[in-house]
Amino acid sequence: MATQTPADATSNALQSLYAQAPMPLTNLMAGYYLPHLLYLMARLRIADLLAKKPMSADYLAAATGTNPDVLARMLHALAGFGIFTEDAYGKFGLSAVGQGLRTDAPNSEWEWVLLYGGLFREAWYGLEQSLLSGGPAFDSLFGADFYSYLDAHPEQAQLVNRGLTRTAFTELAGLPAAYDFSAAHTVVDLGGGYGAVLSMILQAHPHLQGILVERGEAVSGAKVTLAAAQVADRCRIQEGDIFTDLPTDGDVYLLCRAMLNWDDATCAAFLAHCVRMLPAQATLLIVDAMLPDGPLAAGSAVWDLFLLALFGAKARTGSDFLALVEQAGLTPVDFERLSPQFSLLVCQPPKP
Repeated sequence: MATQTPADATSNALQSLYAQAPMPLTNLMAGYYLPHLLYLMARLRIADLLAKKPMSADYLAAATGTNPDVLARMLHALAGFGIFTEDAYGKFGLSAVGQGLRTDAPNSEWEWVLLYGGLFREAWYGLEQSLLSGGPAFDSLFGADFYSYLDAHPEQAQLVNRGLTRTAFTELAGLPAAYDFSAAHTVVDLGGGYGAVLSMILQAHPHLQGILVERGEAVSGAKVTLAAAQVADRCRIQEGDIFTDLPTDGDVYLLCRAMLNWDDATCAAFLAHCVRMLPAQATLLIVDAMLPDGPLAAGSAVWDLFLLALFGAKARTGSDFLALVEQAGLTPVDFERLSPQFSLLVCQPPKP
């Protein structure tokens, strides 16, 4: 299960960079400069304006209602980091990396930039609450847990679900081939967001039927995704909570990118719920971030604290996941690495 996560790769690069700086701690503390500039550019949708051709700061400022001098200085600063390009005539364009700020680019990271620069940043900056209470900072700051907050703020839920949909098509594209669905009839995606993962599975395996269990804002988004994938006629959307509304007519159940957002008690409760409710011949596919065994590398250790701040959760190793499923009475039967960050753990419920 050993591999280097994207967070660890970034951490290694930063450690090398800061080790050479004359004031390494001060340089680390100034690390928030660049993320906030990126966040402002994403809010203004500057990259969408630059999608067709380079433009002057004056034109961009007029289009966004901002100060042309300050905007020019921001664009120049970001050009120095390779986000934008700047020519001899003072016109700015998009670099390959900057394309990710577009809302319509195939490699768009627009939603994640807004989340990490907005809602996620607020929770992270409240980490002192976690230090004092041991629980998620998010709940103390916003008066609700993360998912209840999203239920009450559909615009934020849309950012999360759109971001997860984009990354599903890249990081989880190997899932339909990683498991043998030939004997299956109905795949139940538990809390599958806009249905991106389920749509890929149904496209790859035309004999399958699907059930997507979701709630709130995700339901309307899922209808669009499933229709675009031309699998809506083979998929039923069941609106509800996966902790109380678990369908019992499936034979393969998919829990994708959920447990990383739950504390151990919630994971244990849900897996026990699966043991009670899943048909005896069913299979549970757990797709999640499963880290290498042993002490967490630097980047993963910071990500672990991020999960604490938002959800009261933590980063888990492959062995941690195995312990959770076995304690619930599930039998792990296979493991497959899907991407640098995500893995597939195949489990079966106890036989009657």
